[in-house]
Amino acid sequence: MAVSDTEALTEAARIICKRAKEISGAFSVRIPAATHVTVSNGTVAVITDGEAAPNAAPFEAGELHPLWAHVGSWRYEHYKWGRQPYRPYMTMAALDKIQDACEAYAESVYDLARKDGFR
Repeated sequence: MAVSDTEALTEAARIICKRAKEISGAFSVRIPAATHVTVSNGTVAVITDGEAAPNAAPFEAGELHPLWAHVGSWRYEHYKWGRQPYRPYMTMAALDKIQDACEAYAESVYDLARKDGFR
């Protein structure tokens, strides 16, 4: 049972985070380990640490990413670029678990209301 609105959102985010880890675990070892719920100034988010899993953003968005650079040059325009396969693990997790997350949040709000005397 959550005791604040932020804790209620955190519980809902954990449901989506767990699913994102399951989905990304099918194609990555680093992404699930780097995916977590974060809370900052009352804002709750499910994020993947880009330093721990630099392949996460290219998978989520199907972005271009550097494959290699010409020998002796680290200039941006000398990189050979490739498109990452589109594997939107975070988007799919949100779509798969949005109903469960909403229900968990609503239950927490009901618990808070009951605690304050509402029926």
